[in-house]
Order: sequence, then structure tokens, then C-alpha cells
Amino acid sequence: MGLTPVRKALQKDGIDDKLRNQLWNVYYDAFISRFENQPNSEEEDKASDMYLKVLWEDHYGERIDEFPQEHKLFRYIKNVFFSCKWYKLYDFIQFTISRYNTSKKINAQWITYYIYATNEVLAKHLSAYKIIDKKICPIISEIEIQSIEKALEYNGEFKAVNIHLNCALELLSDRNKPNYRNSIKESISAIESLCRIITGDEKVKFSKGMVIIENSLGLHKSLTKAFTKIYGYTSDEKGIRHSLLDEDNVKFEEAKLMLVSCSAFANYLIQKQANAPVKEVVAEVN
Repeated sequence: MGLTPVRKALQKDGIDDKLRNQLWNVYYDAFISRFENQPNSEEEDKASDMYLKVLWEDHYGERIDEFPQEHKLFRYIKNVFFSCKWYKLYDFIQFTISRYNTSKKINAQWITYYIYATNEVLAKHLSAYKIIDKKICPIISEIEIQSIEKALEYNGEFKAVNIHLNCALELLSDRNKPNYRNSIKESISAIESLCRIITGDEKVKFSKGMVIIENSLGLHKSLTKAFTKIYGYTSDEKGIRHSLLDEDNVKFEEAKLMLVSCSAFANYLIQKQANAPVKEVVAEVN
């Protein structure tokens, strides 16, 4: 129904409680539980002690003569973890992976596990960020977010575009059971609906409709050909719409790409139509 804001669905400017809880669980498992409960080698103990001290001094900016005992320090870390701003939490994660000493193989394995598990959580909860080369990097840009938001505002004659893209977003952002395949179908259906709206022909085939729009709105042939091929990708016997497609082959990346691309293309076509000279769209292609 379009009730979930895009930024919240894709977690661009914040972190919901479930994501924060899962990020804590990964950190606790990778670090605190090991520090507290498992016998470690001398090298592991040295790396842990050094990490906790630089965390206290450099990251939190606290006084070294007030460095607390472990159980108090862990309580402090947890309190800050759950009370800080979302971007401060990402700063904490980046500090951890960049400052923990990985010169020894066992320590490098710890960080490798932590990065992998953290990225799994970020992906599952549709965070707009990912750890790449030990840095928290955005994988969903502000421009992409704005493009989707603009496309979701359409009403009136373009209401069908809004409905399909909203449905694509909801299917993509379902935390429990995301449906990437059907999200892609809804994204391309938004362009299919827009094609019929602009041509005024409810039964026009996609390829023919795109040629009509190309001629009437002055689109470049390569652009219409590209989207016709994208439509074909979703429709042929190996494509998204075919029932034999292996669902495991369709990931978040493909669904996000289609949602962003179709939102941007819808915005482009609607703007082109609004700026075009007043004339009827030719319903036949010679």
C-alpha cells in the first residue's frame, strides 16, 4: 500500500531494532563471547587486550587511567552500541575491523568471520551499506533512493505505475521472506503499464509500444532497444517470468537493479511526455 517509506525499507538513513540486534549478536559472538568464555592463546589475548584499549582510548575518547575491568567494559560497549546514532554504530564496526590486530592467522580468521557474518546481516535486513575492503561503503546511493521515491508519487493516470513499483518495493523489502523474482516482475510491469498509458492502447505489445513512444517522444533508438531487451530478459524461457527459473539465481542485487532502473525510466518517460509538444501518439508503426 506504499505505507513503508523507501528510506526505511532500504535502511538508508537509519537502522531498525532488528538490524541493530543482529549486528550486536554477530559482534558478541565474534568478540565478547570469545573474550569472556573461551581459553585463548597468548597471541589472541594480546590482540584482544590491545583492541579493547585502543577502543577505549581512541574510539570512545576515554581516559586510560579509568580503563574498566572487562565485565564493566563489555557493559559499556553494549550500552553505547544500543544508544548511539546509526552512523556511529557503523563507525564502531569499521573501527573494529580496521584496528583489530590481524598479523596472526587466528586473529585474521576472527575478523574474516566477523566481516562475513556482518555483511550477511546487512544484506538480510536491506541495509544500504556493506563492508568492502574493511570499509563501510554505501551500496544504495542517494540518487537511487530519490529516483524510487519520485516514481512512487505518481497518481491519476499514472497510478498503475505507482502500484507496480510499490509492490516491487514491498516484495524486495520483506525481511522474513523477500520475493526477488516477483519484485522484478512488478518493476518491469510498471514500465509495461506506462507504455500502454502513453500509447493509449491497453493491448499493445511491449516492443511495439516502445517503438511508438520512441517516435512520438524522440527517444534514442539504443535506449528503447535496451529496455526492450531488459523486458525480454524477464520474459523469455530462461527469464524471470518463466516458472522453471531457479529462484536461487535471483538475488537482491538483480531486484534492486530492476527497481531502480524501472523507477528512473518511468520518471524519464513521464517527464519526456510532459515536455513534448501537444500531439496524439501515433497508434500504428509503419
